[in-house]
Amino acid sequence: MKRMNLTLDDVTYRNLKALAALKDSPVAKLIKFFVDREIKENPEECELCRKYGNIPNAETRKALEASAKGKGLSGPFKNTRELFDHLDKDE
Repeated sequence: MKRMNLTLDDVTYRNLKALAALKDSPVAKLIKFFVDREIKENPEECELCRKYGNIPNAETRKALEASAKGKGLSGPFKNTRELFDHLDKDE
């Protein structure tokens, strides 16, 4: 998750808060809804959004392919302490 400070005019601020209250939803979830809808409705304008939001890069694709083949995996671990001990080891 990332944090962002927004400067809104009073009317927009009140409307955003009211919409969030009407939908019984946090403002962040409402903003996510609007952004997702904009990307879906205007895909040609949001090529960059889709690229960085949904399409894995080469490194991620390579890691996904390796894990699907059972390569590069570790564990299973009995508890989180065991996991962190493994991660802290110098290899």
